[in-house]
Amino acid sequence: MAHGIEARSPSLDWRLVCYAMYLPSASKTNYVNNKWVAREAMRGLMPESIRSAKLKVGLNSLLPKWLPGPLREWALHLLRPQRGDGHPLIKIAALRVSCGTRTAVGNLTWNEAAQFWPYLHALWFERHFLKQ
Repeated sequence: MAHGIEARSPSLDWRLVCYAMYLPSASKTNYVNNKWVAREAMRGLMPESIRSAKLKVGLNSLLPKWLPGPLREWALHLLRPQRGDGHPLIKIAALRVSCGTRTAVGNLTWNEAAQFWPYLHALWFERHFLKQ
């Protein structure tokens, strides 16, 4: 966050947060538009082409390129067999096979890379900060 872009600062007003938290879930989105309340609140205040745009443009990392590229050895090292190779939440052996196979092929989609990342990150965090 220290070096990122945060474009949601106006949403951090405590009154707006409290209001949004008390809205029923059905009021926050509909089947056509996400962020329905925010979009309706901006009706007439911003160009309609922006207010009603369906395409979400975000700042994604290059994880689909990094995981089969420069991060592949790190991931495979993290998933290497260890004593016991047991984890209460992660099937490390299955993840090792799946991640190894998919990263060897390359050309991961964002969704494929995002399926591996939470597990890899959790394992790294445990081993780095909890010394396991």
